[in-house]
Formats: sequence, C-alpha cells, structure tokens
Amino acid sequence: MNEPARGGNGHRGLKEMGVDQQVAFLNSILESSSEYSIVAMDLAGTILAWNAGARRIYGYDAADVVGKATSALLHHPDDVKSGRAKAILEEVVRTGKWEGELRRVRKTGAQFTAHVTLTLRRDPQGGPVGFTMISRDVTRSEQIERELRESQEYNRGLVESNIDALMTTDPLGLITDVNRQMCAMTGYSREELIGTPFKRYFTEPQRAEDGIRRVLAEDRVTNYELTMRSRAGKETVVSYNATTFKGAEGRLRGVFAAARDITDQKLLEEALRQTQNYTRGLIEASVDALMTVDPEFLITDVNEQTVQMTGYSREELIGTPFPDHFTDPERAAAGIQRTLAEGFVTHYVLVLRSRTAKETPVSFNASVYKETGGKVQGIFAAARDITEQERLEKELRQAQNYTRGLIESSVDPMVTVDQDLAISDVNEQMVRLTEAPKERLIGSRFDAYFTEPDRAAAGVRKTLNEGYVTNYELTLKTPGGREVLVSFNASIFKDPEGNVRGVFAVARDVTDQRRLELQLREQQNYSRGLIEASADALMTVDPNGVVTDVNEQTVKLTGFNRKQLIGSPFAQYFTDPERARAGVRTTFDEGVVTNYELVVRSKGGAETVVSFNASVFKDTSGWVAGILAAARDITQQKQIERELREQQTYTRGLVESGIDALMTTDPLGLITDVNRRMCEITGRTREELIGTPFKDYFTDPQRAEDGIRRVLAEGQVTNYELTIRAKDGDETVVAYNATTFKGADGRLRGVFAAARDITAQKGLEEQLREQQAHSRGLIESSVDGMLTVDAELTITDVNEQMVNLSGYARDQLIGSAFQDYFTEPDRAAAGVRKTLSEGYATNYELTLRSRHRREILVSLNASVFKDAAGNVRGVFAVARDVTEQRRLEEQLRESQHYNRGLIESSVDALVTVDPDLTITDVNEQMIRSTGYGREELIGSPFKDYFTEPERAAGGVRQTLAEGSVTNYELV
Repeated sequence: MNEPARGGNGHRGLKEMGVDQQVAFLNSILESSSEYSIVAMDLAGTILAWNAGARRIYGYDAADVVGKATSALLHHPDDVKSGRAKAILEEVVRTGKWEGELRRVRKTGAQFTAHVTLTLRRDPQGGPVGFTMISRDVTRSEQIERELRESQEYNRGLVESNIDALMTTDPLGLITDVNRQMCAMTGYSREELIGTPFKRYFTEPQRAEDGIRRVLAEDRVTNYELTMRSRAGKETVVSYNATTFKGAEGRLRGVFAAARDITDQKLLEEALRQTQNYTRGLIEASVDALMTVDPEFLITDVNEQTVQMTGYSREELIGTPFPDHFTDPERAAAGIQRTLAEGFVTHYVLVLRSRTAKETPVSFNASVYKETGGKVQGIFAAARDITEQERLEKELRQAQNYTRGLIESSVDPMVTVDQDLAISDVNEQMVRLTEAPKERLIGSRFDAYFTEPDRAAAGVRKTLNEGYVTNYELTLKTPGGREVLVSFNASIFKDPEGNVRGVFAVARDVTDQRRLELQLREQQNYSRGLIEASADALMTVDPNGVVTDVNEQTVKLTGFNRKQLIGSPFAQYFTDPERARAGVRTTFDEGVVTNYELVVRSKGGAETVVSFNASVFKDTSGWVAGILAAARDITQQKQIERELREQQTYTRGLVESGIDALMTTDPLGLITDVNRRMCEITGRTREELIGTPFKDYFTDPQRAEDGIRRVLAEGQVTNYELTIRAKDGDETVVAYNATTFKGADGRLRGVFAAARDITAQKGLEEQLREQQAHSRGLIESSVDGMLTVDAELTITDVNEQMVNLSGYARDQLIGSAFQDYFTEPDRAAAGVRKTLSEGYATNYELTLRSRHRREILVSLNASVFKDAAGNVRGVFAVARDVTEQRRLEEQLRESQHYNRGLIESSVDALVTVDPDLTITDVNEQMIRSTGYGREELIGSPFKDYFTEPERAAGGVRQTLAEGSVTNYELV
C-alpha cells in the first residue's frame, strides 16, 4: 500500500515534453482505442480528430473527414433534417454533456445504432472550445435483447397454451410461476399463487411436499397423483409430472411441474371395472359353456358352465389347446379355422369329452372378436349341450318314419296336392287305387284322375280357400277304365311360417278320422309344451286386441296371473298403449313384425324394455284368427349397448383430441390404431398405417424397435427420442412416451404410445446453448471485469478478467459477499442496492483491494437482470480499471495548464487558426493587440484583423502547405 503510484515519473516527463510531443502522445492514446469511436470537434461541429475506433465503426479514414466534414456526416439524415443533431450540440453547450442512443450512418450507407456520449471541451478559463464525441456500436446488443424478448414471449406462449396446469417452484416449494390453467384449476389469480407454498393447494399437503422433495432428490417424478382443492372447495384429481431446472451456472433453481386433470380418467377406469365386472357376470350367468380361443387355438377364458361340463378347473383349461377337449380334435380345429376365416360358425356339432371321459354332444356357435383397430384377436364360442336336442331330433325322425309308416300302412289312399293342383305325394294304397306308378302320379294333375275333373279341381280349391273339406265325394277313373267312388276328406298344410303349401287328402273312413283327431291333440299338446318351455313371454291376441292365451313367462313378466291376463286388452300392459295397439295392427296388416320395441309395466310398477316379435295365425278356414307374439326382455342389452357406444365415442374423442401423435401396436410392433395427428405427422392415411410395422416410420428403425422392446420389458418408456420420417421425407424429432395395455383377461395386448413433436424444443435448446455460449464468449472477451450479484449481495458469476483483477480464483469469488472486495464495503453494498432500486448505476467509483493487497480504482456500471416472469434476480456489473485513465486525465490537465501558462506568458500575441482560416484560440497578448475579447476573436476569420486580409490568408495557407513561415510581416 506504500508503493509509489505507477507512472509517477510519467507525470514529470509529460511536462518536460514539447507541445508536438504532447500532441503526439495524446494522439497515440486515442489511436490505441479501437473499440470506441473518439472524435474531437470544434464548436461548429467540424471534425478535428478521428481515432482508429472511429475509422473501424464509421468506415472513413481520418484524411476523409478531419478538417473537411462536420458531425452531420455521421447522423441519420432524418436527425439532421429534423434539427435533432443541432439541438444535441446546443444541449451539450448548455449542460456540458449529452448521452444516449442515435441512429448512425457508415461510409457504405449502412445504418446502425450507437451509444453516443458528447462532452464540452473548455479552455483553462472555462470557455467552450469544442466537443469530444465517444461512440460505441450497440447494434448487436439490441439484436440480442430483441431475440431474448422474442424467446421469452415464445416460451410464455408455450406455457400459457398448454392444456395442463403448469407451475414452477423454488427449492423450498414456494410457487414462482403459473399458467392460466393453474389459475383456472385452483380459482386463484396468478398474483395470489406466486410466492405461496405449493402444498397449500392440495388435500394432502404432506404428500404434495413429499412430491417436491422426491423431485429434488431424483430430478423428476411422473404420474404422481394428488388431489387439488380449489378456492371454491372443488377437488380435482391430477397426475403430477415434474423435473428440476437449473440456472445458466448449473445451480439448482427450482422445480417445473405439470398437473394434468385425470378426474375423468379415474371415472372411466371405475366405469371400465364396473363394465368388466358386469360382462363377467353375464358370461357366468349363461347356461351355455362359454370360452374364448386365440388364433393359436389356445383357450384364453372360460365360464363356470365350461368348468362343470369339462370337469377341469378354470386354471387347468386356460392355456390348453381347444381341440384337445373333443373326441374329434381335427374337426374341432377345423371349426376354429372356419370361424377365423368366415367370421362365424353356427350349429357346428362336436362331442366334448370330460375329465371323467363322459361324452357330451354340443352345438358349437362361434364368432371372431377384434381389437379396436379391427384386427382379429380370437374367437368367442358358446357350446350348448344338445344331448336332449339330439334325443328329440331322433324321436322326431322316428316320429316321421312312424308317420310315413302309418301313411304307407293305411288301407286308405292318401295324396297331397299343391296349389296348382299338382300331386306332390301319394301312398302305396293310392298307387294301387289309381293303378298308376308313384313316379307317374307325382307331378301330374290331381283332377286328371277323376271322371269329373272340374269337380275334383273345385274340391281342391275349396280346401285351399276354406282350409278343409269333409266327405267330398268323387269318382276316380284308372288308366284301365275302372271307376272307384271315394269320399275325400282334405285340409290344407302350411310351412313353419304359416304359409299354405297345399292340400292333404284322404279317402277317409271313420278309423282314419279318429287317428287324425288323436294326432291333432298330440300336436296341440306338443305346441303347448313348446310355448311354456320358451324363455320369452309368449301370448296370442285376437283381431280385437284382446289377449287369448299366455305362457308362464308372461305371467312372471307382468305380475298378473293367467286368468287376469286372458280376456284383457293387450295394450294396457305397456307404458305406451297406442304404440302397443299400432304393433298389433301392423302385424295383422303385414302378417309379421320383428324387433318392435315396447316397455312393459308390471303390476308392481316395474318397467321392462322388450323386443316384440309377432306373426298372424289362421283358423282351419284360412282366415286370420289372431297373432302369436313373443316379448323378449332386452333391458340389459339396451343398457350395455348404450354404455358401449358412450365409452367408444368418449375413448375415440380422447384419442383424436390429443395434440400429440397417438398410436397403438400389438406385441409384435404392428400398428393397430392411430389418431389424426399421427396421420398428419407421417403424411399417411389411417388405412395405410394400420397393420404396418411401427419401426418403418422412423429414420432409425432399429432404435424404434428397441423402444417397443423396452416398453414390453419395463412396462413403459418416457421421453425416448426418435425421428419420424414422413412420406414426403420431412423429418420430425419426437419424444416417445409409451406404456403397455392388457385385455380383460389380463394378458398383454400391445403398446399405447404418444409421440410429441419436440423439433421446435430441440431447436430452442440448441439456440439457447449457442446464445449462452455466445454470451459467455462476450463476457470472457471483455477487457473489463464483469460479475453478477444477487439481491443478498452474493456474487453469482464472474469472468476471467474479474479473476485477474481481484487475484482470486473463480470458485473463491462465487458465493462470497460482493462488498468484501472493496476498501469501502458500505459504499460497495450501497451501489448494489441503488442498482436494485433504480434499475442501473453508471460510473460508480470504488476502490477494489486485490488478493495481493493492491488497490485498484474501478468505475462500476451496473443494471438489474430479471427472470422470465419479470422478477429482479440480481445485478450485472462491469468494473473497469480506471487507475491509468485517472492518471492520464490528471497528466493531461497538468499538461493543458502548463501549455496555457506558456501561451499566456508569451510577450508575443499568439493565435491558433484552423484550415478554414478561423481563429480557434488566442492568448491575452493577442486580446490586448486587437482590442477584442477572447469570445469575439475565437470563431472569427483570422484575416479580418489585418490591413491586407488576402496577404494574411496567404500566410496561413503557406504555413499549412509548407509546415511553417518565418518573419512574415503583416499589419
């Protein structure tokens, strides 16, 4: 501290220099400053001095402008035209200084913005003699500031456009920023939220706080569920995803969190569980054995009825080959193949062999089922025990054989005739009676065998019209001419739909008549049995809409007994009687109705949706006697259909509304579904994408395939970067997030993936890195010491020049107190506080004490810097070592005073004249010689004070041309 000031001998040396040496010395100082333009001007604005910095910035050489141009050359034409340039000089004359930013013009005509400082130069007596103008090109600074503002606005736009609630917190869990969605979800304004504890807005504050701690410990959390409580008390289940973020210096700054409202998702999950339970209930309630089989013929699910029928447990059945449980495995496998090929099979008979070797004939009905993308996943099969059915069919065949036997064993001729009077069947007795072979009889006209063909034909028509005839006498004539009188008893016969197919006629005697009556009673009993065995409600209604018969199922459905129902109006048992009556009328008018929906209201008030199927039936005369109606309870079916449609519509809406490209793949990596965004990003239609390999749409197929394998192995992947290549070759960087999904049976079905376009994000990250590197380069390339200080006066960053200036290492400076490095700590702290309060400080002088105890005078220029939310984060300061500058300034002042003293001590009149022959300075002797004041002389033409003005001007020009004149006489 007791060392002599550096350059002390330079002060004495400068005084000893001659005037020319001093000028040369000062010019060398000006020329050494290439970063700043330094220009000296007289009071008229004429350029007198021009340094290297001015030449670099404006493009003019000193020879182009010194003594030839005014400062107007450097101004933008608009500033000259408007008078602003002149006004600035006038202000400098009045106040001594002007500083600000101006538009400037280079020699090339290019325009730029410069920071300009103009100061008034004075003589030792304080009189103004000219201007000093220092300029610095700030075009790049403006560009960086503009880009930074645009980047900040863009980032804000991204945050606010997000559909999720976004927020940032500091490491203590205090909210530092939020978006509009967060405000909407909590019911609090941005101002109310910022600065408050994050955990305050959740039903479980401790769990919310634990989430923050977990992020800080692990750098991120995903799908962390919390329940947010709004100002109004509304609770919203959210999926909380968060990561830490750091400052430019790599220090932890806080947590960035996104809270996605998953209330609807949780409701859907619950609805899905209920639907799955309901579906399982339906499957288990079936009286048939139900099972699902995959395309490899392996059983994937069974119901309890299958377990009972096979004798194997559910666990033993699932995963075993379907064909192994049948007596004919090849036929069972063929049934599966046929179902997969044609989509369904019906009434495919197989014989099931149980664990105990019991064999059960089953009617196998199956159809394929598909995933949402339309790909066949397997088949759904119902196996109905048809042991009883086969027994009935056998009995029916036996009955038919028996009936044929009866017909053939009849002693009476029998014949059937169609509506065109063609014989369609005969018995052997009819062959004998007609003496014509059976082949000849069948297909020939019935009336051709009678002596009265017209009467024979009329009998048939009468039967067709009236339904029957009895004791209708005709005379049959054989080909041999024999005539036989027969008494025909005939009736029509119908197909199962009730359509008349023809006439059945018998030459009847009393024995045959009794047999037919017995058959009729049996048929009636059989029909009654069929009606009562039906699982549907059956009833008959006459043309007046009155119930004429019901089965037991109808009694259960309505709550009324059979006696109450029969004879009552059919329509009164429905919530819409008029619609019920219309259904009856339609049946009578059209002969049949199908799937006609009505709602039955029971005696107890319960309402049941039924599907009404009905057809007319006729009496023996062929007249419509009424309708037979079946009412099937479809309440559960309607509910399932409605819920399924709603679930499918909602699910598709969710998929299509996503801003990310969404897709599903099977375990082999084949795409099974996509949304519109995936089509847009790949340039392909949904049909083109589905069924193709997922990996084919990426620039690195192997990495894409590895991503699928990783999801299948780990259950999920997040932020797995891939590059999609579209059909037109356009490439898009995406963050791939995926999870596996399973079927109702718990087996892996595939992968659900979301691909978020992060091309812009990657570009911004690169720009940010470049900008940070550029900013760091600017800081480190500065010849001045630079540092940043937070609001607690702690140093947060320094450049290498600051390290050199202070003598301390960078890691020693960062984190230490700013004021500790100055001889006046309180004044240093006050400078920072002033900057924080006013936004900036300029030319704030402090004395820095280095590590080696060297004291350095610095000029501190500082301004605040803010975060993205506009909050002041600290101070950016530039500390310029002005020790040498102050020493030179002092030497210059001493030199100027010394020179002035020399000038004024001269006994001769001394004057300085510029190249325009204008007086720029005079001494007191000159004032006395001319009788004019100093202010009157300076700025006036030199020649005006001589009797021979032209000779005076010539003397000046000769001096300028030759460098000097001696003994040049003037008066």
